[in-house]
Amino acid sequence: MKLKISPSVGIARLGNSNKQFCLSPDEIGGLPYEADANGNKLGPIKNFKDDESQVRRQGQLFKVFDANGEELTANSPNITSMEWTVHLANKKAAWYQYSEMKGNLLYGKENSYTNKKVEFRNPSLRTEKRRQTLIIDPGPRSISGPNKEIGFDQRNVPSGYPAQYPPKKVSSGTAIKTLGDLKTDNDGRLIVLGGFGNAGGNEPLTSYGGSDTWHDDTADGPVYCTIIFNDVTATITLEAWVVVGSPDFAPEIVNISNLSDSMFDVGVRSFNLVPDMCQTGIFNTSYNVNYQRDILPIIKRFAGYQWVANVQSMIAFSSNVFDFSDPSRENKANRENYFSYFRRPNNKANPVADEPQSQLFKTNGEDTFPMMPLNSGSNSVSNETIVKF
Repeated sequence: MKLKISPSVGIARLGNSNKQFCLSPDEIGGLPYEADANGNKLGPIKNFKDDESQVRRQGQLFKVFDANGEELTANSPNITSMEWTVHLANKKAAWYQYSEMKGNLLYGKENSYTNKKVEFRNPSLRTEKRRQTLIIDPGPRSISGPNKEIGFDQRNVPSGYPAQYPPKKVSSGTAIKTLGDLKTDNDGRLIVLGGFGNAGGNEPLTSYGGSDTWHDDTADGPVYCTIIFNDVTATITLEAWVVVGSPDFAPEIVNISNLSDSMFDVGVRSFNLVPDMCQTGIFNTSYNVNYQRDILPIIKRFAGYQWVANVQSMIAFSSNVFDFSDPSRENKANRENYFSYFRRPNNKANPVADEPQSQLFKTNGEDTFPMMPLNSGSNSVSNETIVKF
């Protein structure tokens, strides 16, 4: 029996409201959903804050579907039990310092954090054993049946699990007491709620990224669903992932390059998701792109940024100075010139530190103009820095 958890990667969001939460959008650019106290979906969100102006947490709803797209729940007639297990953790305090201009993990030794001599957070804890104590790891939590809940706090640690929490008292900020909660709705679907947006430590802050001794309650981890059927002897266990991030008050403004795009790219390149476009990693150069589906959404994303960032070049690139969709010979020069301002793709088969995506400016005679897209993780200040993402 072929089953899957949807979404395969879910996004929950922090909030400081103890009264209300909402549910994550189920489409790109969509709004979150109102929910009752058990996580049953009601309708599009009306307010991102509760009546005390506290930010509502955004819970990720997980469902199970069969190969025909039919949903299975704890109340389905052929289900004996449906148990969810989630393991959230935060390893930030044991990771590297934020060093935006000093490399990443994508390009091997030449551009590695180690080669660039980027320090770890909390460098005074040098041994692997001591650094493990920096990780917030409350252990897994399991939940089964309709209208249940359990927290990732210290009261619910599984018996015998070596759970780790940061100090209970901090001199600055707020100590971390939980990484969130699990709930099930009327049909036993899973809702993962993250923490309350707390951060704290015992030393002065040195940057927006925190400081030594500081922890916060963002988290991520695996999601498992174990299903026992009435008429099937085998027990089936499915797996997904959940990420708990910061609030998003403008979900309808879509990032130029987003997680969905990255996952689609992997599917096309590596799993023959669109065989007419790419087979076994080799692209079909005669493949006809659909303008409405593949090109126009990117241009619309440029336009959306004007509501959250004053980036004049992106506004100009979405201003429809000519008909972008017109493939006629008369419009060819306009389209080619427009396309020339987009950074070329990197060579993912043989990556090096200095690739086309790190080229910020195009020079046209005495004029220079920022190449597109901006605000997508690459350096947007100069041509001196390698691409970041």
